[in-house]
Amino acid sequence: MDSFEKILDLWEEARPLIQEAYHVLDKVLVLGLPASCMPPESENKDTGIGSPYGEGASRVWKFWHGIIQKMMIGPIGKTDAKTWHSPYLASWDYNPFFLDLENLVQKRLIRRETLQKIYTHPKKEAYIDFKQVERDYLCALQEAYKKAKTSLSFTAFCNQLVREQMQKSAFTYIGDVPINIPNRVHDRHPEWFLKDWSMGAPPDQYSDKPQVWGFPILNPQALFTGNPKQPLGPAGRMFKRLLRFYLSGNKGGIRIDHFIGWIDPYCFYTGKGRHKNGRLYSSPHHPLLKEYYIKDKTKFRQMTAEFLLPFFNEFKLSSMDIYPEDLGVRPKLMDSVLKAFHLGRMLPVQFNEPDQPEHMYHLTNADERDIAVLDTHDNPALLDFFTALSPEKRRCFAQQLAEDLRFNYTEDLCDPVWLYRMQWGAALASPARRIMVFFTSLMGQKGRYNTPGTLDSWHLRCRTHFDLEYFQALRQGKAYNPFEAICFAIFARGDHFYHAHEDLVRKLRAMEQRLFEALQQL
Repeated sequence: MDSFEKILDLWEEARPLIQEAYHVLDKVLVLGLPASCMPPESENKDTGIGSPYGEGASRVWKFWHGIIQKMMIGPIGKTDAKTWHSPYLASWDYNPFFLDLENLVQKRLIRRETLQKIYTHPKKEAYIDFKQVERDYLCALQEAYKKAKTSLSFTAFCNQLVREQMQKSAFTYIGDVPINIPNRVHDRHPEWFLKDWSMGAPPDQYSDKPQVWGFPILNPQALFTGNPKQPLGPAGRMFKRLLRFYLSGNKGGIRIDHFIGWIDPYCFYTGKGRHKNGRLYSSPHHPLLKEYYIKDKTKFRQMTAEFLLPFFNEFKLSSMDIYPEDLGVRPKLMDSVLKAFHLGRMLPVQFNEPDQPEHMYHLTNADERDIAVLDTHDNPALLDFFTALSPEKRRCFAQQLAEDLRFNYTEDLCDPVWLYRMQWGAALASPARRIMVFFTSLMGQKGRYNTPGTLDSWHLRCRTHFDLEYFQALRQGKAYNPFEAICFAIFARGDHFYHAHEDLVRKLRAMEQRLFEALQQL
């Protein structure tokens, strides 16, 4: 048996022990891995982009099952070159790039020669070349459309193919609802939207300047009727269908992009003349927005009550299956809405100010419903974040993390690798039951998926040999070490908790030692 096969056997042996430890800590680990970022089946079977329904996704699930419990794949809508293939500007059609083309060969909709030609095109490792992917998939799907001899339109045919693979998939994903309403809705029903207003964000942790996104804003008068028996207006009924689209096939839960925009969107005036920015429902003195001012605080919960709660039952979701993205400058009533519906906050550790012990993003201040976020698709990987900090800031983080974990502080803890390792332990030790991490920080892969405010994003992809490279990074302390992080967390919970689970800690450390001895052979 070669060294890598031996390591994989040890990894499989360790899986039940790690799952037992998660149960003891009451933790669920959620992996952010956008559908297009999935690795290929192999070096010789690579279409240039990932599929959440193909063998590449199967490899990820097989390797990480039990270590992670859920996977978040991003929006499922069709992306476009005009919007640089941002998944958060997708249309109301399924993304044909998600198709597993091997499945279409098996169904005899495309020839093996067609797919083999796609496989042989030159590709850059871990990089999605959307121009090449567009050409390849159009060629393959036009061939499938011709062979199918269907009466459906080409777009409807592609939607059907994706829907079939989605419904047959053995994988349970978390869906993602973008805040942007697809263009075709606005084009067909401009009367549903506020004229001359665009959604965006004030200066926040992502940008020191206001961000004008250009997203249309639904008119409250088209969203709601004011009739308790039939509360939803035409735009409200459309929005409900849109939610159902993004949830379809993704029964593991739902992420809601820019949940702040559900509660009280930040508006920029784009018409003639000059008007200051403001929040739609909380600008009583704004000359234009005052029309929509809501004085009754309970009505701020209407959007959540009317749209989100019905899906809890329909898709058998609990409030712990909802991931409201609430990062940025928060409206005053944001937390009261989350609390009313038992929804947790996202707590990104990269926004924590370690010199402020009571800071909202310090994980020791979390609630059990909150989500400890090590990074998102909009952030640098966790190790890169710590590496980029000034020495003074690193020292602040090291001192706080050492205190959280009950370590004796020493200067060597300021090293970015040590900060990375301690932050994992602090996340597992925190009251938050859910931990969210992007695949780069989990696996130790270099690169960044999206840099807000830039155009050349969304290209990063999970590497072909992610499993081998994970073990190589693990050996260097640059990838998630579940054995160490769990032991840190158990110790951080206090002497009573530690002594109650001391035997589990010994087993984890023994398993870690066996694995690391094998890693020396890589």
